[in-house]
Amino acid sequence: MSKKEFVEIVSMLRGAYSRTELLRSVAEADVWYECLRDLEFEWMKKAVIQWIQENKFPPTIAEIRELAKKVEQQAYEKGEVKRWQ
Repeated sequence: MSKKEFVEIVSMLRGAYSRTELLRSVAEADVWYECLRDLEFEWMKKAVIQWIQENKFPPTIAEIRELAKKVEQQAYEKGEVKRWQ
């Protein structure tokens, strides 16, 4: 995932959870990007959308990674993509 794509993810999370301090500092955003940049943007975006639709509270990095893996696994099972390592 590129930094530009990550900015889109951050915007989605900030928009959905505007009453929290989630990803408000550059240092926090840098940590999130470092921990999530190996994910494909498509999986990440689907995971974030699903999280927002189903949860009242913002996610952690680990929760987004777990959900992105599930999104990718579903795509793999449908034969849409190669499996993520």
